[in-house]
Amino acid sequence: MDISNEKAVQGLEVFAQNFHNDRVQELKDIKSFYQAENLQKIKAIAHKWKGYSAPYGFNTLEKLSIELENETIKENKLKVGELIEQIENYLNLKRKYLH
Repeated sequence: MDISNEKAVQGLEVFAQNFHNDRVQELKDIKSFYQAENLQKIKAIAHKWKGYSAPYGFNTLEKLSIELENETIKENKLKVGELIEQIENYLNLKRKYLH
């Protein structure tokens, strides 16, 4: 996963670290919702993420969120679990690119 070219739009760079921290916290909620099999709450978060991730330089999160939302609609629990793991890996990797 090459994310080295993901950049926030001018003026939002200073908020990228806070944006990341907030998504890490919300990922904890997503994991809890997954354990509880509450795909509707996961869908709501994924929908929100897909709408505002790219401007903060989280282009891959936007793409993964679109997939996650679609898979929750299909009620594909296995794929939802895989996407949650991919998002977690992405956020861990993204941390290294923030300063």
